[in-house]
Amino acid sequence: MDNLDPGEIVYCDITYQYERPFRNRMKKEVNTLRNVVFGREYDSSYPYLDYKTYFRDIKKINKKKPLKCDVTVIDLKVHARTGFKNKSNAYTQVKKSEQIRNKITGSYE
Repeated sequence: MDNLDPGEIVYCDITYQYERPFRNRMKKEVNTLRNVVFGREYDSSYPYLDYKTYFRDIKKINKKKPLKCDVTVIDLKVHARTGFKNKSNAYTQVKKSEQIRNKITGSYE
């Protein structure tokens, strides 16, 4: 299993383990996703992935019937490290353009 730094985004093969209800008991299942993009959060308890934080990644496991439970990462094989997530959640301000278009040609004056 390869290591991930907090906030890192990787292109990888990832193996999940989770429990799902099966008749009168809970059944452990293992599922592998190949060639997916996975990003670790800065403040998380990796390799234990809670549903509230990682719901986009957990829904990829079974697209026909998406999971709604917490999962654990068993194996991670990194193909490429693509970068890190942006820590800031603030929005940038946008200013209106002061250029004026010519009504006939459409070019800026």
